Amino acid sequence: MGRQEHRLRRQAEKDAAPCGAGAACRYWKRFVDEDWIIEGITLIYKATSWKKPRRVAIIVVKPIGFIDRIQSILENRSIGIWNYNVDPFRSISSYFRFKTTPFAFINILGNIVTFCPLGFLIPTIFTKYRKLSKTLLICLISIIGIESFQFVTMLGYFDVDDIILNMTGCLIGYFVYSGFRILARKIAKPEFRK
Repeated sequence: MGRQEHRLRRQAEKDAAPCGAGAACRYWKRFVDEDWIIEGITLIYKATSWKKPRRVAIIVVKPIGFIDRIQSILENRSIGIWNYNVDPFRSISSYFRFKTTPFAFINILGNIVTFCPLGFLIPTIFTKYRKLSKTLLICLISIIGIESFQFVTMLGYFDVDDIILNMTGCLIGYFVYSGFRILARKIAKPEFRK
């Protein structure tokens, strides 16, 4: 293959890439489900403090059915039903009544498991937030922000029970972090212990 053909082929690859960012876009993947479009790009970059290049995945999730949800919430608001729940354990008790249904199980487990990484990663990444109280405060602010965003944009419901379940997940994540930290101290050589 000559230089001209090679250059034209590379230009065609760049033009065909969905994000238009050049060579990195050839790693772009797209998955379409009934309700979601999941797009991801894997970037390889080299930071100055690391010796090896690191691979990072950026994932963009776009709901397809969000227009239907907004219309449904608008209709409910027009008849006086707003998209919020401020009664603690109202939703959770209904989930436990119907615990054999997949919806209830997925909702409880999904709200807990989704926020376990947040409770784990905050003290891992930010050293000044390693105390339980500081970690849970950051988690609470983040969760209330997400719930408020759902309420304002009508993409979901502001639900106190979701906050309770999400905070439970953050607490589990923090305990996993604490367990790893204790284990690392026991395994580490004495001169590396803090």
